Amino acid sequence: METKDWGQAWLEGQTGFHRDDVNPLLVDYWPTLAADEGESVLVPLSGKTVDMIWLARQHRNVYGSELVEQAVALFFADNTLQPVTTQTDTHVWWKAENITIIQGDFFMIPAGSLVDVTAFYDRAALVALPSERQPDYVATMMAMAPALKHGLLITLDYAPELAGGPPYAVSPDTVGSLYGQWFDIKLLGSAPPERIPSRMAGADVSSLVEHAFWLTRKACAC
Repeated sequence: METKDWGQAWLEGQTGFHRDDVNPLLVDYWPTLAADEGESVLVPLSGKTVDMIWLARQHRNVYGSELVEQAVALFFADNTLQPVTTQTDTHVWWKAENITIIQGDFFMIPAGSLVDVTAFYDRAALVALPSERQPDYVATMMAMAPALKHGLLITLDYAPELAGGPPYAVSPDTVGSLYGQWFDIKLLGSAPPERIPSRMAGADVSSLVEHAFWLTRKACAC
């Protein structure tokens, strides 16, 4: 989805990618795998997901990133939080309690901006991007948060005849090629998704599968 289309989707309320409850895979997997409470967590391309509220109860800081101002404003309003905003050259940082959302182009967030972040949670970011942009996405995340040591990644995979997106198909092999330079990758589970993407309504979705991965930083991420 192009930048202008992403903004238009929020303006028109076409946000089938958003869910109003906490993702069950986050609740099921995160407590057994991650992270101590002193860690800070990145949620890239966060929208207004309530997963950030859940993570903020478990950890010291949560950072989201979102292009569209309306989505950021709705997140804080929906959760009765009063944010303070700080303008930088390229972005607006919204902060309330231990949640910060960086509003603006994810790919323009400067390297080293989130040096305290050691964990990430990606349910809807990688799959929102076409394959040609995915390597840049991963490289940008690693540059902005160089201390990342682990993360939960959820992807959607499907047969070529369902091609298109978003969400885009991301297979285990693709995850390996994108993240293998930095992380050891464990496939936690694969199952039909709880919810079918709205654009696939009426299609044969028998090939649709959701993968959950736990990524652990290699001792030498060379």
